[in-house]
Amino acid sequence: MGAVSLTRATPPNVVFILADDYGYNDIGYHNPEILTPHMDSLAREGVILEQSYVQPVCTPTRSALMTGLYPFHLGRQGQPIATTQPSGLTLDTMLLPEYLKSKGYSTHLVGKWHLGFCKEEFLPTNRGFDTHQGFWTGYETYYSKLAEDENDYSYTGYNFVDGLGPQFDSNGTYSTHFYSQLAEEVISNHAVTLPDTPLFLYLAYQAPHSPLEVPQEYEDLYPHIENKDRRVFSGMVSAMDESIGNITLALKKSGLYNNTIIIFLGDNGGDTPKQQQNSCGEAGPRPGAGNNFPLRGWKGTVYEGGVRTPGFVHSPLLLDQGIVSTQMIHVTDWLPTLYSLAGASSQEIEDLGFDGVSQVDMILNSRVGQSKRKGFVVNINENPHGKTVAGLREGKFKLILNAPPGVGWVEPPTVNEQDCLVSNTSTMSIEH
Repeated sequence: MGAVSLTRATPPNVVFILADDYGYNDIGYHNPEILTPHMDSLAREGVILEQSYVQPVCTPTRSALMTGLYPFHLGRQGQPIATTQPSGLTLDTMLLPEYLKSKGYSTHLVGKWHLGFCKEEFLPTNRGFDTHQGFWTGYETYYSKLAEDENDYSYTGYNFVDGLGPQFDSNGTYSTHFYSQLAEEVISNHAVTLPDTPLFLYLAYQAPHSPLEVPQEYEDLYPHIENKDRRVFSGMVSAMDESIGNITLALKKSGLYNNTIIIFLGDNGGDTPKQQQNSCGEAGPRPGAGNNFPLRGWKGTVYEGGVRTPGFVHSPLLLDQGIVSTQMIHVTDWLPTLYSLAGASSQEIEDLGFDGVSQVDMILNSRVGQSKRKGFVVNINENPHGKTVAGLREGKFKLILNAPPGVGWVEPPTVNEQDCLVSNTSTMSIEH
């Protein structure tokens, strides 16, 4: 990938897209059974990041993304923040949108936060975002926007906000469609009101996290998948792909596209349904229907299937296209990378003491640029039995300490003895 000019008067706009519980095998360029034509096109015209690493679950990944620090340095290396848990991401650390605002950016969050809401100080609009429309917790229903307490299902409430208060316009609208509408509005409003100000839009999709819900037209794209959960899940992915296509179109219509960098990745590995079996049409004990094959493991594990997800960068600012990069990049790297793109000097970044490193050269000059990483800490955490579960990647080697037994490879439920194969001939319009 060729060099991009970083000396322009206005730093690049950034649209950072994070999918929820998105497995390595759940995107078209890894698995042609999954219909994601818009993401496939963006990826193939940019840089596909085949060694893109995140954390095993969502709050730790979002903590690392927002701070540039390993979650075990923040006390966020364990389970996600529960719905009624009085906790949040430490207030002692600046977050990514605050760094970008210091360089003149307008900052907006659409979608999932999941970094605490027990006090107003923890909320996105008090952590550097100019606006937030979405939800504060880990998950909710896609139409009614209801969230439950993971430990006591008698606690249920409406879970969609605009800034510091509830927003009821979304009730009854499929979340992925509504996020697309909100993101398009952010883009068009920014282009009109702040055309000379760089934009940072963090689009944190709910999809394809459980509960498994999708409009029928998307499920119908997969008539040959006999497993109901996998069929609905695949439709959720295609709906998200359509949304990303619409947002890309909005960038072009607004005139922002030519100075925009689009970044996409999943927050952790896919949540597989029947984690040690493969039987089409057989319901599994877990709520997800993702797939990480041929990687080992799933969401919540330190194996590759838990922490290596689809990732790509797309931008017309890139001189070379169609690069598949096998260079190593970790979620902690994105803050220093984006801060560098915003105009921060190498010395500024070094002085801040991030665990992440700026990967500008690797991202923007992928044909010749080398990752500044030779390894990283996957995670360090204590399990309920008092044992330390940890992972370390160094070069081509990976060390795992006290991994739980029985973590293997889960083949996609559409490839088995019943030959539940999917045609890749259907496509969706980018207008819904």
